[in-house]
Formats: sequence, structure tokens, C-alpha cells
Amino acid sequence: GMILLAALAFGLGLILRNQTENYYETSIESVQHVNPEDLVGEYVGTFHGRNASLSIFSADNTDSIHGKVIIQYSTPMTHEIVGALHGENLRFNVIGQGNVVYDGTVYTSDQITYSGQYTNPAKGSQHDFEFTKQ
Repeated sequence: GMILLAALAFGLGLILRNQTENYYETSIESVQHVNPEDLVGEYVGTFHGRNASLSIFSADNTDSIHGKVIIQYSTPMTHEIVGALHGENLRFNVIGQGNVVYDGTVYTSDQITYSGQYTNPAKGSQHDFEFTKQ
């Protein structure tokens, strides 16, 4: 009787382990690559701990994504941005501001999220941001 019980327990363990592995695989797969056209829309989130919004107006291809960010400082700040999507990396330059960049990762599970760092080398500033598509 004991041997049968041990065999059953072992078998059950294998079944459970397989289900767990499958579960992990599917949860990773559910984070899908984002197509440029999926990016277009309105996002809300934070920039440097302040409320902020991101609008992506157009994404004709991976190298031509246009939008703007509005940061709710006491005097709101607007950044017109143009950027490119390569895999999961979405990088924007702030138009008219040299090498000021938003550099981050874009992913989707239920909603598209874009998070990363804003860098302004001239000011020596670096801020975290995160936006979620509405």
C-alpha cells in the first residue's frame, strides 16, 4: 500500500509541476511586443513624482513616433517629442532640445505601459517616468 501511495504522490507532484511551468510560460507570453500603431493614444502617469500625461499622435512606422508630454509642475511643462521603437525599447528626443531624451521600455499585459528615465545632460538631470495607456 505504501509503495502505491508514494507512486501516486510522486505522479501528482509531476502533474502539479508541469501545470506550474505552463502557467509561468503563459504569463510571460502575455507580455506581448507592442506594434507602433498600438502606441497611439492617451496615457496618464508620473514624471519626477508629478502627475503627467503622454499623448502619442502618430506612429507611421517604428522610426517615426510623434507625441507630447505634459508635466504638472506648478507651471506645467510641455515636451514635444519624436522617437523610435526598437523591440521593447521606446526612445524619444525632445524636439528643439538637443539630446534631451525619454528612454524606456514599453510592454503590454492588459494595458500598454511605458516606463524609464528622462535625461537632460545639459542640466545634469535624470528623472523616472511611467505612463499607462488609457
